[in-house]
Amino acid sequence: MAKQKNTIVERLHSYLPLDPANLQIYEEFSRSEDAISLPTAALTYIENCASANKARLLILTGDAGHGKTHLCRRLLESYLGYSEAESREALTKTCDGNKLLKSGGEDKQALRIYKDFSETNIDIAAKNLERSGDDSNELTIICVNEGRLRSILKSEHAGDVCEQVGLCFEKSFKTGLVSQDEKLHLVNLNYQSVASPDNSLVRSALKQWLDGRRWNNHCGNCSSREKCPILHNRELLAAEDKSATRVNRLVAIFEAAERLGAVITIRDMLMVLAYMITGGIRCEDVQRKKGRGWQRQHAFYNILFEPPDTIQADQLKQIPLLQQLSAADPGMRGFREIDEVLVNKGGIFPEEEIDLQFKPTDGNTIDAANGIDEIIGSPSSHKERKQEAAFTKCVVRSLRRRYFFDVDEMEKSKLSTLGFRFGDKFQAIIDGDLSNAEMLKLKNRIIAGLHVLQGLHLKEQPSSLYLVDPAFGEATSTSAIIACKIASKDIKVMPMRNSWNIDEESESLAIFNAVDWLDRALILRIKQGGKSFEIELDLLLFDTLAGAADGYISEAFYDHDIRKMLNFLARIAERGESDDGRIQLFVDGIERSISIDNNVIQISG
Repeated sequence: MAKQKNTIVERLHSYLPLDPANLQIYEEFSRSEDAISLPTAALTYIENCASANKARLLILTGDAGHGKTHLCRRLLESYLGYSEAESREALTKTCDGNKLLKSGGEDKQALRIYKDFSETNIDIAAKNLERSGDDSNELTIICVNEGRLRSILKSEHAGDVCEQVGLCFEKSFKTGLVSQDEKLHLVNLNYQSVASPDNSLVRSALKQWLDGRRWNNHCGNCSSREKCPILHNRELLAAEDKSATRVNRLVAIFEAAERLGAVITIRDMLMVLAYMITGGIRCEDVQRKKGRGWQRQHAFYNILFEPPDTIQADQLKQIPLLQQLSAADPGMRGFREIDEVLVNKGGIFPEEEIDLQFKPTDGNTIDAANGIDEIIGSPSSHKERKQEAAFTKCVVRSLRRRYFFDVDEMEKSKLSTLGFRFGDKFQAIIDGDLSNAEMLKLKNRIIAGLHVLQGLHLKEQPSSLYLVDPAFGEATSTSAIIACKIASKDIKVMPMRNSWNIDEESESLAIFNAVDWLDRALILRIKQGGKSFEIELDLLLFDTLAGAADGYISEAFYDHDIRKMLNFLARIAERGESDDGRIQLFVDGIERSISIDNNVIQISG
């Protein structure tokens, strides 16, 4: 067998910012033969808008990398009938808004496309936006980053159209609708998820890149195939017996990152997946290396969370998503029942797999499939003990990661294994899997957590929520003045999509139908004084609240979340009014009330 060069690996490297030939990550410069095509809900939505012949202005906004330019090219093909070559040429020559793009048929409206409003001066962009209000048989499509859009709407040249766009933009956050009149549509791609349960872009990309026939053609006769971590990553993610489980876990990692607040663009996703599959190396890098023990650094489940020695930390700053994914590293969390099996028993994984071969600084390569018995030696100095401890930590973390990606039984507890103790409850609320009794029990836990955040330590946990009067600051350990009491029935915890209460008639215009949707947060809704107050609970904030119910929370670590919740509760407490002139308070964990009757102060109890 001779050394081979896999063109798929080269193609994947063209998606990496680590490589000088990285133009593939930009739609305008991508090569059609190497491009990846991902079906998205956003494409379907804008195709329907164009075909309905009602829309006059369609704005695609969001961070750079969501695929706004790609959507325009695909619309030229599907709606106007352009060939791929024609649509790619139009992107660079005629998608600046100066020319109407038409099809051969008279029944289709012409398109005026601004592929990137961010390249245009703000005042000129505002004037062009006002032009789109002309009553003509054309659809204007504008691609613009969210921050730039806000600046354009505030331009001194902004008029009626800019005002309508601004109102539509602000209402979209409150109503969950991308259009109020079906003429103006504003699709915010920052809501787009790469891990949507209905259309996971992560799965689609992996399916295209890991197609077996192409890999077999390139790697089947390569003399380095037995030691190649790139091919091994492909085999792990495409194995008939384990691929579904491993891909599910990978999607769960992306889900967790999005539910922790990360806005993951399609460009970010493709960079991370390409980096993960290739391990950051090329075929010639594999062919230069010898032996075993180095491959484990390039295993897909390790390189996602820990860079290999061959890549500098400043290089990885060009893939910022890796830093956000590290918050969900299963290797950093120990669970006694799992570690007992991995460390002491072994036999969980097949022997002789190259990703489980570890080579200490001094000594022979060991197979971690058998646990860590071979690691433990007899260190005779402090330096040797430190080396052994560091090496053991490296092996154990790697085994935990592999276990997370391999074991089917962890499906219902995957978020808990990632370190979110109440993550499975978070998912159960979104899926609607909790009974009324279970939901009530969980809501009482949230109420108890809110009490602890306010400093209320009650001898018995009531089902009602007590809010400390904000004028008197946070409660002490012995006493607190209460602004109001809110019944459990006035407190709701629900998925974000349910909080908008969109009726069937408007559902086609809902943001969760315009993009690939993932409920990234729960909504905590509290009614008080005839008004509803809402706050988003992302995965971390929900886990913090639920965990605080046990009576303790680390104020230093959760300082941001605590202040956020206390400010929210203070706004509600300000509307609290006593209808009988009494002052409620807690003293030593017992509820009291103070009233004045004929200049006599009375204290209950």
